[in-house]
Amino acid sequence: ADLGCGCGYLVKLLREKGCDAWGLEISEYAVRNSCIKPYIRLGDVRDIPFASDRFDVVHSQGVWGYFPKEDIQKAWKECNRVGKIQVHNIDCLDDDPTHQYLVIESRQWWDRQLYGI
Repeated sequence: ADLGCGCGYLVKLLREKGCDAWGLEISEYAVRNSCIKPYIRLGDVRDIPFASDRFDVVHSQGVWGYFPKEDIQKAWKECNRVGKIQVHNIDCLDDDPTHQYLVIESRQWWDRQLYGI
């Protein structure tokens, strides 16, 4: 699963390679304009609309900074509920105002939140 998949380009590429890939996106605009609509679901990472243990890998790129701090644990539990392996790229300390992140913290902070280390 690709969480925060935008218009679904990674999902499309993975499906072309033979993977049973799916995407989740909160933006109605992105879902409406998806390049692979049947495999993109409108939804929120805090309440993922897929069955438990559905995916081998759950991936995200740059979505974690958009959650309020109090919702991070809920989203993380949902990710672990639907997938075995977690691969998340977090834009630590990215203070670009155009991204409008709610959380800008160090890698160590994120590691404590998500992995307890």
